[in-house]
Amino acid sequence: MPRPIRVGVSRCVNVLSQGLTPSWPVTQALFMAPRSLEDVEWDQGLARLRDELMPMRRPPSDDLFSLGGQRLPCWLPDDDQPDDDWLRSSAYYPLYHNLFKLLARGAAEVRLLEIGVRTGYIAAVFARAVEGRRRYVGVDPGLYVRDGLQRAARTLTALKDSGGDIEFELIDGFSTDAAVQRTLRGMARFDIVHIDGDHTLTGKLRDLELARHLVTPSGLVLVDDATHIPSNADAVARAARLQWYRRVGYVATKRGLALLGL
Repeated sequence: MPRPIRVGVSRCVNVLSQGLTPSWPVTQALFMAPRSLEDVEWDQGLARLRDELMPMRRPPSDDLFSLGGQRLPCWLPDDDQPDDDWLRSSAYYPLYHNLFKLLARGAAEVRLLEIGVRTGYIAAVFARAVEGRRRYVGVDPGLYVRDGLQRAARTLTALKDSGGDIEFELIDGFSTDAAVQRTLRGMARFDIVHIDGDHTLTGKLRDLELARHLVTPSGLVLVDDATHIPSNADAVARAARLQWYRRVGYVATKRGLALLGL
């Protein structure tokens, strides 16, 4: 197995996809008939969290991704498209910001794992939303943005240097890689797991099955693009049907956000 390479305070593990066959829980889920989010019974506690979240004042995306009058390195000009305003939409990252604030209330430390980093947008929002100690771990193979992890590292370093109590580790690889999974399973459990990686049904089920072993009993797994991509909704509904997660909720972000708890 390749040795880990440390870049600043981030850690990059360079491995190739192992092409692992699905585990038995994932295979069982794949044999189910397709399902819809309409099949899911929503958790009342998560519904109350949503009801508290939606009226909160939302910071502009420009503020979230700027520091000292300059764009943070995570901001890609090519992502800023007027015909698809997800980067600036008040119903996307500003909602995430407020959700992180709510989830971090009263906590001395909050640990977040993200599967699918891109350039570090969620990492930046998380770092700005949480006031206590922030611990961020991101996994990404660099398929969509070749220098995405480097941009995320520079973004988090800038926010840390500005006075934030932030520690982070960035892992270059697929969440299905055996080496990556061993690394993650060797860490303390996470309060929040954000899944925004492989959007195929099998890939999403793999990440959901992994995440339930990595999140704390009181934590939440967040699934982005829950309504934007039909296979994501299907995967969430199957995971709920199999009771991988017993608490399931939904927030109407720009592309839909599913919330799952053990």
